[in-house]
Amino acid sequence: MDFIFIAFLLVTSLVLIFFVLIIVCVAVFAMSARLYRETQMRHYPPAIREACIIGKRLEIMGFWTRYYLTFQFFYGNREEFEVNGKEYGLLAKGDIGILHSQGNYYTGFDRLPRPR
Repeated sequence: MDFIFIAFLLVTSLVLIFFVLIIVCVAVFAMSARLYRETQMRHYPPAIREACIIGKRLEIMGFWTRYYLTFQFFYGNREEFEVNGKEYGLLAKGDIGILHSQGNYYTGFDRLPRPR
């Protein structure tokens, strides 16, 4: 009886270790892929363009909320950037200003005063 119990504990612990190793490997892969992507974006030159905010949207996934702003440039094209919650709350649809970005990353927006 003791042998069966010990064998059960051994198999259970090996299965647990196997799943923990898989989770750790997936997490390390995801973090290294993100770090690689961010490193590649740093090689892009900073872009400073005049733009207007034409859209705001949320993406809610479980416990995470992602915030997005869509900018339209004065030569007609549009780009969407992920921003933090504070920037999302401070900026409104229709705001005009100077967009700072680097590659696909939003780095800031300087709002211009609205004409009265």
